[in-house]
Amino acid sequence: MTPVLFELPLPGGVTLPIPVYGVFLALGFLLATTLAAGRARGLGVEPLKLFDSGFLAVVSGLFGAHLLDRVVVALGPRVSWGGPGSPTLEASASLLRPWEGGLAYYGGLAGGAVVLIVAARRNGVAPLALLDLVAPVSALALGVTRVGCFLNGCCFGRPSALPWAVSYPPGSPAQLQHAALGWVGVGQASLPVHPSQLYEAVAGLVLFALLWARYRRRRFVGEIVYSFLAAYAVWRFASQFLRADGVVRAPGAWLPLDPHQLLSVGVLLVALVGLWARGRRAENGPALAARRSPLAPGSR
Repeated sequence: MTPVLFELPLPGGVTLPIPVYGVFLALGFLLATTLAAGRARGLGVEPLKLFDSGFLAVVSGLFGAHLLDRVVVALGPRVSWGGPGSPTLEASASLLRPWEGGLAYYGGLAGGAVVLIVAARRNGVAPLALLDLVAPVSALALGVTRVGCFLNGCCFGRPSALPWAVSYPPGSPAQLQHAALGWVGVGQASLPVHPSQLYEAVAGLVLFALLWARYRRRRFVGEIVYSFLAAYAVWRFASQFLRADGVVRAPGAWLPLDPHQLLSVGVLLVALVGLWARGRRAENGPALAARRSPLAPGSR
Protein backbone atom coordinates (compact mmCIF):
# COMPACT_ATOMS: atom_id res chain seq x y z
CA MET A 1 0.00 0.00 0.00
CA THR A 2 1.48 3.31 -1.14
CA PRO A 3 -1.10 6.13 -0.92
CA VAL A 4 1.59 8.76 -1.58
CA LEU A 5 3.93 7.91 -4.43
CA PHE A 6 6.44 10.65 -3.61
CA GLU A 7 6.65 14.15 -2.16
CA LEU A 8 7.52 17.07 -4.38
CA PRO A 9 9.74 19.68 -2.66
CA LEU A 10 8.51 23.25 -2.95
CA PRO A 11 10.03 26.62 -2.00
CA GLY A 12 9.88 27.40 1.69
CA GLY A 13 10.78 23.93 2.84
CA VAL A 14 7.31 22.48 2.25
CA THR A 15 6.51 19.39 0.23
CA LEU A 16 3.55 18.49 -1.97
CA PRO A 17 2.45 14.86 -1.61
CA ILE A 18 1.70 13.23 -4.96
CA PRO A 19 -1.05 10.61 -4.49
CA VAL A 20 -0.51 7.31 -6.25
CA TYR A 21 -4.16 7.19 -7.38
CA GLY A 22 -3.80 10.57 -9.11
CA VAL A 23 -0.62 9.46 -10.86
CA PHE A 24 -2.23 6.32 -12.28
CA LEU A 25 -5.37 8.27 -13.22
CA ALA A 26 -3.21 10.71 -15.19
CA LEU A 27 -1.24 7.84 -16.75
CA GLY A 28 -4.44 6.15 -17.85
CA PHE A 29 -5.69 9.41 -19.38
CA LEU A 30 -2.46 9.99 -21.30
CA LEU A 31 -2.34 6.45 -22.68
CA ALA A 32 -6.01 6.52 -23.63
CA THR A 33 -5.96 9.89 -25.37
CA THR A 34 -2.69 9.17 -27.18
CA LEU A 35 -4.09 5.95 -28.66
CA ALA A 36 -7.44 7.52 -29.51
CA ALA A 37 -5.72 10.51 -31.15
CA GLY A 38 -4.03 8.14 -33.58
CA ARG A 39 -7.42 7.14 -34.95
CA ALA A 40 -9.15 10.49 -34.53
CA ARG A 41 -8.37 11.76 -38.03
CA GLY A 42 -10.47 8.93 -39.41
CA LEU A 43 -13.47 10.72 -37.91
CA GLY A 44 -12.33 14.14 -39.04
CA VAL A 45 -11.27 15.17 -35.53
CA GLU A 46 -7.96 16.93 -34.93
CA PRO A 47 -5.85 15.04 -32.33
CA LEU A 48 -5.30 18.19 -30.26
CA LYS A 49 -9.04 18.75 -30.06
CA LEU A 50 -9.42 15.18 -28.86
CA PHE A 51 -6.91 15.85 -26.07
CA ASP A 52 -8.86 18.94 -25.04
CA SER A 53 -12.17 17.08 -25.07
CA GLY A 54 -10.60 14.15 -23.27
CA PHE A 55 -9.31 16.38 -20.47
CA LEU A 56 -12.72 18.01 -20.04
CA ALA A 57 -14.32 14.55 -20.08
CA VAL A 58 -12.02 13.42 -17.25
CA VAL A 59 -12.89 16.50 -15.16
CA SER A 60 -16.60 16.02 -15.82
CA GLY A 61 -16.23 12.30 -15.15
CA LEU A 62 -14.62 12.89 -11.76
CA PHE A 63 -17.46 15.23 -10.84
CA GLY A 64 -20.06 12.72 -12.00
CA ALA A 65 -18.32 9.87 -10.20
CA HIS A 66 -18.23 11.78 -6.93
CA LEU A 67 -21.83 12.95 -7.29
CA LEU A 68 -23.08 9.41 -7.87
CA ASP A 69 -21.13 8.18 -4.85
CA ARG A 70 -22.84 10.81 -2.71
CA VAL A 71 -26.27 9.92 -4.11
CA VAL A 72 -25.72 6.20 -3.53
CA VAL A 73 -24.49 6.63 0.03
CA ALA A 74 -27.37 8.97 0.77
CA LEU A 75 -29.73 6.04 0.16
CA GLY A 76 -28.69 4.50 3.45
CA PRO A 77 -25.78 3.72 5.76
CA ARG A 78 -22.59 2.30 4.37
CA VAL A 79 -22.03 -1.09 5.93
CA SER A 80 -19.33 -3.68 5.56
CA TRP A 81 -19.58 -6.92 3.66
CA GLY A 82 -21.46 -9.33 5.84
CA GLY A 83 -25.05 -8.34 5.29
CA PRO A 84 -27.63 -6.14 6.98
CA GLY A 85 -26.52 -7.27 10.45
CA SER A 86 -23.03 -5.84 10.13
CA PRO A 87 -22.04 -2.72 12.06
CA THR A 88 -22.54 0.60 10.33
CA LEU A 89 -19.23 2.17 9.29
CA GLU A 90 -20.47 5.39 7.73
CA ALA A 91 -23.69 7.25 8.30
CA SER A 92 -25.88 8.32 5.42
CA ALA A 93 -24.12 11.02 3.44
CA SER A 94 -25.30 14.53 2.78
CA LEU A 95 -25.15 15.97 -0.71
CA LEU A 96 -24.38 19.28 0.98
CA ARG A 97 -20.90 17.96 1.90
CA PRO A 98 -19.44 17.26 -1.56
CA TRP A 99 -15.87 17.09 -0.24
CA GLU A 100 -16.64 13.82 1.54
CA GLY A 101 -16.78 10.38 -0.04
CA GLY A 102 -15.26 8.67 -3.04
CA LEU A 103 -15.92 7.95 -6.70
CA ALA A 104 -18.48 5.73 -8.39
CA TYR A 105 -17.43 4.53 -11.85
CA TYR A 106 -20.84 4.70 -13.51
CA GLY A 107 -21.09 8.37 -12.57
CA GLY A 108 -17.71 8.90 -14.20
CA LEU A 109 -18.89 7.25 -17.40
CA ALA A 110 -21.99 9.42 -17.52
CA GLY A 111 -20.10 12.64 -16.80
CA GLY A 112 -17.46 11.93 -19.41
CA ALA A 113 -20.01 10.86 -22.01
CA VAL A 114 -21.89 14.16 -21.71
CA VAL A 115 -18.77 16.16 -22.57
CA LEU A 116 -17.85 13.87 -25.47
CA ILE A 117 -21.34 14.02 -26.96
CA VAL A 118 -21.30 17.83 -26.84
CA ALA A 119 -17.79 17.89 -28.34
CA ALA A 120 -18.83 15.53 -31.12
CA ARG A 121 -21.78 17.66 -32.14
CA ARG A 122 -19.68 20.84 -32.09
CA ASN A 123 -17.14 19.19 -34.38
CA GLY A 124 -19.77 17.79 -36.76
CA VAL A 125 -19.09 14.16 -35.76
CA ALA A 126 -21.74 11.60 -34.98
CA PRO A 127 -21.71 11.15 -31.16
CA LEU A 128 -21.90 7.36 -31.36
CA ALA A 129 -18.95 7.33 -33.77
CA LEU A 130 -16.81 9.27 -31.29
CA LEU A 131 -17.97 7.11 -28.39
CA ASP A 132 -17.01 4.02 -30.41
CA LEU A 133 -13.50 5.43 -30.68
CA VAL A 134 -13.26 6.32 -26.99
CA ALA A 135 -14.84 3.17 -25.51
CA PRO A 136 -11.82 0.84 -25.93
CA VAL A 137 -9.35 3.35 -24.48
CA SER A 138 -11.77 4.00 -21.61
CA ALA A 139 -11.38 0.34 -20.70
CA LEU A 140 -7.60 0.79 -20.87
CA ALA A 141 -7.75 3.85 -18.60
CA LEU A 142 -9.91 1.90 -16.16
CA GLY A 143 -7.40 -0.94 -16.04
CA VAL A 144 -4.48 1.41 -15.38
CA THR A 145 -6.37 3.41 -12.75
CA ARG A 146 -7.35 0.26 -10.83
CA VAL A 147 -3.65 -0.44 -10.26
CA GLY A 148 -3.59 2.92 -8.50
CA CYS A 149 -6.59 1.80 -6.45
CA PHE A 150 -4.67 -1.31 -5.40
CA LEU A 151 -1.66 0.70 -4.26
CA ASN A 152 -3.92 3.26 -2.57
CA GLY A 153 -5.80 0.55 -0.65
CA CYS A 154 -9.30 1.55 -1.75
CA CYS A 155 -11.83 -0.68 -3.55
CA PHE A 156 -10.58 -3.73 -1.62
CA GLY A 157 -12.21 -7.14 -1.66
CA ARG A 158 -13.82 -9.56 0.75
CA PRO A 159 -11.71 -11.75 3.04
CA SER A 160 -10.20 -14.68 1.15
CA ALA A 161 -7.97 -17.69 1.81
CA LEU A 162 -6.69 -17.79 -1.78
CA PRO A 163 -2.90 -17.75 -2.13
CA TRP A 164 -2.92 -14.38 -3.93
CA ALA A 165 -5.03 -12.66 -1.25
CA VAL A 166 -3.36 -9.56 0.21
CA SER A 167 -3.29 -8.01 3.70
CA TYR A 168 -3.29 -4.27 4.21
CA PRO A 169 -1.38 -2.49 7.00
CA PRO A 170 -2.88 -0.76 10.05
CA GLY A 171 -4.68 2.44 9.15
CA SER A 172 -5.69 1.25 5.68
CA PRO A 173 -9.38 1.21 4.71
CA ALA A 174 -9.51 -2.61 4.82
CA GLN A 175 -7.80 -2.76 8.22
CA LEU A 176 -10.06 -0.07 9.68
CA GLN A 177 -13.11 -1.96 8.47
CA HIS A 178 -11.90 -5.26 9.90
CA ALA A 179 -10.99 -3.60 13.20
CA ALA A 180 -14.46 -2.01 13.39
CA LEU A 181 -15.96 -5.44 12.91
CA GLY A 182 -13.72 -6.95 15.59
CA TRP A 183 -11.97 -9.26 13.16
CA VAL A 184 -8.50 -7.85 13.90
CA GLY A 185 -6.91 -5.75 16.59
CA VAL A 186 -6.38 -2.01 16.22
CA GLY A 187 -2.67 -2.34 15.47
CA GLN A 188 -2.88 -5.51 13.41
CA ALA A 189 -2.90 -5.88 9.63
CA SER A 190 -6.17 -6.66 7.87
CA LEU A 191 -7.29 -10.14 7.08
CA PRO A 192 -6.17 -11.37 3.63
CA VAL A 193 -8.64 -10.04 1.06
CA HIS A 194 -9.34 -10.45 -2.64
CA PRO A 195 -7.24 -8.00 -4.70
CA SER A 196 -10.44 -6.93 -6.43
CA GLN A 197 -8.69 -3.87 -7.86
CA LEU A 198 -6.27 -6.09 -9.80
CA TYR A 199 -9.13 -8.28 -10.99
CA GLU A 200 -10.73 -5.20 -12.54
CA ALA A 201 -7.38 -4.01 -13.89
CA VAL A 202 -7.00 -7.27 -15.81
CA ALA A 203 -10.64 -7.13 -16.95
CA GLY A 204 -10.13 -3.58 -18.24
CA LEU A 205 -7.00 -4.49 -20.19
CA VAL A 206 -8.62 -7.58 -21.72
CA LEU A 207 -11.70 -5.57 -22.68
CA PHE A 208 -9.48 -2.90 -24.24
CA ALA A 209 -7.62 -5.48 -26.33
CA LEU A 210 -10.84 -7.05 -27.62
CA LEU A 211 -12.61 -3.79 -28.43
CA TRP A 212 -9.52 -2.15 -29.93
CA ALA A 213 -9.08 -5.09 -32.31
CA ARG A 214 -12.78 -5.08 -33.16
CA TYR A 215 -13.00 -1.34 -33.86
CA ARG A 216 -11.96 -1.46 -37.53
CA ARG A 217 -14.22 -4.47 -38.17
CA ARG A 218 -17.32 -3.17 -36.44
CA ARG A 219 -20.54 -3.81 -38.32
CA PHE A 220 -22.31 -0.58 -37.40
CA VAL A 221 -21.76 2.69 -35.58
CA GLY A 222 -22.41 2.22 -31.88
CA GLU A 223 -21.36 -1.43 -31.78
CA ILE A 224 -18.16 -0.76 -29.82
CA VAL A 225 -19.55 1.54 -27.14
CA TYR A 226 -22.63 -0.60 -26.54
CA SER A 227 -20.47 -3.73 -26.39
CA PHE A 228 -18.22 -1.99 -23.86
CA LEU A 229 -21.18 -1.05 -21.68
CA ALA A 230 -22.68 -4.54 -21.87
CA ALA A 231 -19.42 -6.31 -21.06
CA TYR A 232 -18.53 -3.98 -18.21
CA ALA A 233 -22.02 -4.20 -16.72
CA VAL A 234 -21.82 -8.01 -16.61
CA TRP A 235 -18.33 -7.86 -15.11
CA ARG A 236 -19.24 -5.24 -12.51
CA PHE A 237 -22.38 -7.10 -11.46
CA ALA A 238 -20.39 -10.28 -10.82
CA SER A 239 -17.28 -8.68 -9.32
CA GLN A 240 -19.33 -6.64 -6.88
CA PHE A 241 -19.92 -9.85 -4.90
CA LEU A 242 -16.17 -9.93 -4.19
CA ARG A 243 -15.85 -6.28 -3.14
CA ALA A 244 -16.09 -5.17 0.47
CA ASP A 245 -15.08 -1.52 0.39
CA GLY A 246 -18.52 -0.46 1.50
CA VAL A 247 -21.93 -1.77 0.49
CA VAL A 248 -24.82 0.64 0.67
CA ARG A 249 -28.26 -0.68 1.41
CA ALA A 250 -31.37 1.39 1.94
CA PRO A 251 -33.23 0.65 5.18
CA GLY A 252 -35.57 -2.28 4.65
CA ALA A 253 -34.09 -3.09 1.23
CA TRP A 254 -35.52 -6.36 -0.05
CA LEU A 255 -33.15 -6.98 -2.96
CA PRO A 256 -29.92 -8.86 -2.17
CA LEU A 257 -28.12 -6.42 -4.49
CA ASP A 258 -26.30 -3.17 -3.87
CA PRO A 259 -26.94 -0.03 -5.96
CA HIS A 260 -23.94 -0.65 -8.22
CA GLN A 261 -25.37 -4.03 -9.19
CA LEU A 262 -28.77 -2.49 -9.82
CA LEU A 263 -27.09 0.14 -12.00
CA SER A 264 -25.27 -2.65 -13.83
CA VAL A 265 -28.60 -4.30 -14.66
CA GLY A 266 -29.91 -1.01 -16.03
CA VAL A 267 -26.76 -0.34 -18.06
CA LEU A 268 -26.84 -3.86 -19.48
CA LEU A 269 -30.44 -3.47 -20.61
CA VAL A 270 -29.68 -0.13 -22.28
CA ALA A 271 -26.63 -1.61 -24.02
CA LEU A 272 -28.50 -4.66 -25.28
CA VAL A 273 -31.35 -2.52 -26.61
CA GLY A 274 -28.79 -0.25 -28.28
CA LEU A 275 -27.01 -3.18 -29.92
CA TRP A 276 -30.30 -4.62 -31.14
CA ALA A 277 -31.61 -1.28 -32.48
CA ARG A 278 -28.37 -0.30 -34.20
CA GLY A 279 -27.97 -3.79 -35.62
CA ARG A 280 -31.47 -3.72 -37.08
CA ARG A 281 -30.81 -0.30 -38.54
CA ALA A 282 -27.58 -1.49 -40.13
CA GLU A 283 -29.36 -4.47 -41.71
CA ASN A 284 -31.70 -2.09 -43.46
CA GLY A 285 -28.88 0.18 -44.64
CA PRO A 286 -25.22 -0.26 -45.61
CA ALA A 287 -23.80 -3.63 -44.65
CA LEU A 288 -20.77 -2.28 -42.79
CA ALA A 289 -20.34 0.90 -40.80
CA ALA A 290 -16.89 1.29 -42.35
CA ARG A 291 -18.50 1.83 -45.74
CA ARG A 292 -20.24 5.02 -44.74
CA SER A 293 -19.11 8.32 -43.36
CA PRO A 294 -19.44 8.82 -39.61
CA LEU A 295 -21.23 12.03 -40.52
CA ALA A 296 -23.94 10.23 -42.47
CA PRO A 297 -27.46 11.15 -41.29
CA GLY A 298 -28.19 7.58 -40.27
CA SER A 299 -25.16 7.33 -37.98
CA ARG A 300 -26.32 9.76 -35.34
